[in-house]
Amino acid sequence: MKARIKLTLAFILLVSFCNAQKDTSKVLHYVVKGSSASYKIFPEDNYLFVGCKNKVKITALGNNKNFEVKITNGNINNTDNDSIYYIKDLVPGTALLSIYAVGKNKVKKLVLNKQYKVIDYPKLSYSGYYCDSAITRLMLMAGSLYTVYEKNSARIEVKSFKMEIIENDDFITDSTSNNRLSKKMRNYLEKMSPGSIIYIKDVKYHLADGTIKTEPIFRLFIDRDEKRPIEFK
Repeated sequence: MKARIKLTLAFILLVSFCNAQKDTSKVLHYVVKGSSASYKIFPEDNYLFVGCKNKVKITALGNNKNFEVKITNGNINNTDNDSIYYIKDLVPGTALLSIYAVGKNKVKKLVLNKQYKVIDYPKLSYSGYYCDSAITRLMLMAGSLYTVYEKNSARIEVKSFKMEIIENDDFITDSTSNNRLSKKMRNYLEKMSPGSIIYIKDVKYHLADGTIKTEPIFRLFIDRDEKRPIEFK
């Protein structure tokens, strides 16, 4: 009973984070020739993702910190924080982010262009099953975790992940350094009944530009194993 209460609380806390990501990218620093200002863009990735609200931070350093930004693909809007911008409504292809310095008399001068490749965001998949899907224990045992670009079916292998395990009414965490379940994870699944929730977290993988991304949570529900009749030939 105690374990069920813990699982319920964990489900409520984690439900909103299924598709969240942690960005480990660096800051790209541009020094603009012939201008008193320089610009920092975070993240430095040259990729934007279709179907996502891409967050970009742009800050100006120097005497003239007044600037405007435009983009050739999708829409870009600033937030309450002047240095934070959201880029969305993108289509696959390329996008050119342009920064215009605004001088005296509101005269605008193009000071920087940054080109992005616009691609579909990879989705986590466990042998074809996405987050919150029902999957049999057999498929869990035999399958593997990876990310996939749905448009071209390109796959990226997961480098490591962790699993929440209940042991003696307490949560413990087991980890694996590849895209398959560890022995402890498999032993845990053997004891789980249909309808149980499997919590996988801290899933690390590389994006197309080589940067490492981490998905904080990925959930699966244990489905009933299929019972197929034995066929004699």
